[in-house]
Amino acid sequence: MRVVEQTISDEQLITRFRMSGDMSVIGELYNRYAHLVMGVCYKLLGNEEDAYDHTMLLFEKLTSTLGSAEISSFNNWIYTAATNLCITTIRSKKSSNYIKSVPLDEVTELAAEPEQTDHDVQNVSADLLEQAILQLSDIQQNCILKFFYEKKSYKSISLELDLPENMVKSHLQNGKKNLRKLLDAYHGK
Repeated sequence: MRVVEQTISDEQLITRFRMSGDMSVIGELYNRYAHLVMGVCYKLLGNEEDAYDHTMLLFEKLTSTLGSAEISSFNNWIYTAATNLCITTIRSKKSSNYIKSVPLDEVTELAAEPEQTDHDVQNVSADLLEQAILQLSDIQQNCILKFFYEKKSYKSISLELDLPENMVKSHLQNGKKNLRKLLDAYHGK
């Protein structure tokens, strides 16, 4: 097994894997991102064992996914892939101990128009909100999930996604606006 240098970018590692099938690349990506994937899975699933299982499953699937997926930023891609894997599990379990919802005051901030009443906002279910979030662009999903679910600051999201802070704010604003439209469409407004 060949040791991969830490100075090689993610994109270079992916190219190396695509050209040679070098499995040490998967190991290096695991070393770099397992903690991120584990954290995302734990936040969404609320269970360390399930988070570990989902982390391993995602990295096992990498061997087939890396060959065909169009990846411009591996960090963003792996975060979105982990989130989607967990949401799929949550939906398939349909068990109340797996469902993690955004607190009502945050749903209010996401979904409420100034003229809406508290009663309107309380009718927004966690499942509906999750469905709406999944319809956003990957970058808006990432920003919304990191800000509201993981309670990260603009600056922290900016550093993690390698985006200027004002772009993070813009993606959050546009994501919230798009969520409002999606939720309004559901309610027939």
